[in-house]
Amino acid sequence: MNEIGGNYFDGETSRSLGVVLRLCRDGRIDIEGSGFEYHTHVRDVRVSHRLGSTPRAIYLGNNSKVEVLDNDAIDAFLETQGLDRSWRWVSRIERAPLLIGLALVLTVSCIYVFVEYGLPVLARHIAESIPQEVEDGMSNTALEFLDTHVFQLSNLPAARQGELRDLFSGLTETTLPDRPLRFEFRRSDFIGPNAFALPSGIVVFTDALVDLAADDRELVAVMAHEVGHVVQRHSLRHLLQNFRHRTSHRVRNGRFRFSLWIGSHITHRHVGVEVLSRVRDGGG
Repeated sequence: MNEIGGNYFDGETSRSLGVVLRLCRDGRIDIEGSGFEYHTHVRDVRVSHRLGSTPRAIYLGNNSKVEVLDNDAIDAFLETQGLDRSWRWVSRIERAPLLIGLALVLTVSCIYVFVEYGLPVLARHIAESIPQEVEDGMSNTALEFLDTHVFQLSNLPAARQGELRDLFSGLTETTLPDRPLRFEFRRSDFIGPNAFALPSGIVVFTDALVDLAADDRELVAVMAHEVGHVVQRHSLRHLLQNFRHRTSHRVRNGRFRFSLWIGSHITHRHVGVEVLSRVRDGGG
C-alpha cells in the first residue's frame, strides 16, 4: 500500500479538501480527509494522463475528483494494475530534449515546405475560383484609392487615349474574347513610367510610359505583359500568398484589399521601363 496526499473537489464548489489516498495492491483506493471518506476501485475511476509535472486528476464520479502532484506514485500504481500503458511514451517524449528538438525541427520543416511550395499551389487554385464580380469590386476599389492618393488625370489628349484603347482592344478581343479588359491612362510623378494590371482586367498606363515608348509596338509589348498577369491571375495569387503577413496591419487601417496590389505593382517602380528595355534589346 502507498499513501500520497491530494486535494478533493466535490464538483459543486471551488473549495478543496486536503485528503490522503491509500493506493492498495488489489486496486482499491481509499480516500480520507477531515469528515470525509470515500472508497473505490481503480477500475471504477478515470485517471487523467500524465502531462509533464502538472497535477494528475482522479475522477470519482458525480463531477467530483481528487488532484495529486505525485505523478510517479500514480504511474507506479497504474503499472501494478496493468493500466495506462498506451500514454507512457508521450510522457517520455515530453522529458526527452533530443526528441523535443527533433519534433521542433520537423515542425519548422513542415511549415517551410508548406509556405514555400504548398501555399503558391493553394493560392493558384483559390484565385481561379474567385468569381468575376468579386474581382471587379476589389479592382474598382483599388483604382479609386490610387486615383485619390497616387494618380492624377492623364494629360494625354483624348484622341491619343482613344487611339491606344482601340489598338489594345483590337488585339485582345481576338485573342481573349471571353476576358473583359479595360485600359486606363493616368499621370503620376511618384511612380513615373509604369504600367500594371488589376485582377478584374483593368490595365493602367502612365503618361510617362507612353511618352517614353519609341512607338506603339513597344506599348503593345507592355500591354501583352500586363494582360499576361491578368490571365494568370498573378495579382490575386500574390494577394493570397502575402495575406498571412499583412492582414492584421491592413485590417487595422482598412486598406488591405488593395494595398497588396500597390505593393506588388507600384513599389516595383519601373516595370514598364524594364519591358521596354527587353523589347529594344530583342528579348521580347
